Amino acid sequence: MHFYAAKPKKLDYYFFVTDFLKIDLLLHKIRREAGFFKKQYEWAMGEREKADKEISEILHEQVFKKNSDDEMEALKKDTEKLSRIYTLLSTDLVLLKNAYKTLTSMLREIEEFTSALIEHKEKKSEEAKESIELLYLRPIKSLAVEVAREERNIRNSIKNAKTALDVIKSRIELIRSEEALALQENTGKLMEQNIRIQEQGVSLQA
Repeated sequence: MHFYAAKPKKLDYYFFVTDFLKIDLLLHKIRREAGFFKKQYEWAMGEREKADKEISEILHEQVFKKNSDDEMEALKKDTEKLSRIYTLLSTDLVLLKNAYKTLTSMLREIEEFTSALIEHKEKKSEEAKESIELLYLRPIKSLAVEVAREERNIRNSIKNAKTALDVIKSRIELIRSEEALALQENTGKLMEQNIRIQEQGVSLQA
């Protein structure tokens, strides 16, 4: 059982068959969950770092890109990429929020249980709590802190993705407005040419 590493002194039989077994079960559960959430955290962090790089590259291109005939097509591809990034980060954010909530809830359950033991048992319960804190809970608390930090990082990355999307959409609207204006000007010129041709035809008939 996982609790042996804590080495509490002079545990009595009642403690072993009741409190010991419950603590061991809780520790086994939180360590299993922590291992799963650590993998999620590392995966989400890797995806976020990759997304930050892609967002930065897209924004950099918008600052230094020159107008070209295929600009609209490139903007559409950037929009698709940013939408994918936004969705991916939003999903990772949900996963990390759940991870943090679960870890802190389980930590609180173990701490409340061990604190209750100290109130009803001898000093050995306090020694056991200190051992549990040192050997089991402290690394998991550190993981919870890292998960919370990465959650904040992902929130910032989502904001950056949203900002980049707004920039791209504004550029697309500007290009479409310019194209519409150019179309109106060309249509106006064609109408003027048709009017002149018709006027010339009338003059010849006269």
